[in-house]
Amino acid sequence: EKRPGRIVKNEFEVSDPNGSLYRLDRLVIDPYEITIVEYKTGEPSDKHREQVSRYKSLLSSMFPGKNLRALLFYLEKMRVLSL
Repeated sequence: EKRPGRIVKNEFEVSDPNGSLYRLDRLVIDPYEITIVEYKTGEPSDKHREQVSRYKSLLSSMFPGKNLRALLFYLEKMRVLSL
């Protein structure tokens, strides 16, 4: 959805302090909120939640003061989990 000030990045890459590289499926940057969208197949798992939690942690230092939220979108089941 288009909104004033919204920037959408696909395959957004970010690295941690150790130089490990991570690629987020989609990053939506709004003036007051950052949304991570990660697309998955199969069943929901703790591994998926841990992955997205790591992304949130990395982005919190990049976007201080902005609300961070994350969505896991399971394509086959058309199910969305909000973290």
